[in-house]
Amino acid sequence: YGFDIHKFCDRFSLNPIEVYNALKKLEEEGIVQFNESFYSPSLLHFEVDHGALYQFQVANAKFDEPLKMLLRLYGGELFSGFVKINEPNIARALQTTPAETVAMLKHLADLGIVSYMPVKDEPQVTFVMPRQDADKLPVDRGRLEQRRLLILGKLKAMIGYTVSTHQCRMQMIQDYFNEVSTHPCNICDVCIGKRKKDNLTAFKKIKTEVLNVLLNESMHIEKLEERLAPRDTELFIDAVREMVDEGTIEYDQAWRLKASGAGRKL
Repeated sequence: YGFDIHKFCDRFSLNPIEVYNALKKLEEEGIVQFNESFYSPSLLHFEVDHGALYQFQVANAKFDEPLKMLLRLYGGELFSGFVKINEPNIARALQTTPAETVAMLKHLADLGIVSYMPVKDEPQVTFVMPRQDADKLPVDRGRLEQRRLLILGKLKAMIGYTVSTHQCRMQMIQDYFNEVSTHPCNICDVCIGKRKKDNLTAFKKIKTEVLNVLLNESMHIEKLEERLAPRDTELFIDAVREMVDEGTIEYDQAWRLKASGAGRKL
């Protein structure tokens, strides 16, 4: 069955997100199939035999040419079963518009000459099992509750990851996947913040030295590091990154570091 989730929700005053998730759970339980991107081409089948079709064509001249064209395009298979058709192709052959072709096929269907199933591109719901009492659906509620708790646990872990300010990000990820973690990564924001806090005096000193050098000349970071020869290379890189973020130093078109306008005013 075609299923427009928005119309369904409007009719029963339901939340679309809740309805969508409920459908996915029913699908997991094997009760329905929910196809979100269903596409089915148009189908056509003659409901009458060759003799009755000929009599209809003789009695209804305006349908004679369209019916002959259908037989030329799709052959005798139209009598034995449903055949996939393409309305724009039929329209071109008849030198008419697709809309007029669709109207013609629907008219033939109303007259009982054909069975016509227009193209479908809306979501589809298929009932896998016979009709069930809504209060007695064969749903494993215990399993659903386990899934709910698992998802909540993942959500809490994600929130914990974003708000944590004391544990290395990489170690948190490794712990989450039950991997052994012995050393911090030294490159995440938590590790950098800890290193800055533990070496605040040295960090400030590096920033001052960097600015003093770049006030006089521009240079690539490798040359700058060689000039300053910092004891802690990671701390030096952290200082440079922070100064770029602050806007006190910047890169030129050749990727050389230089003091910015704001840096020269300090």
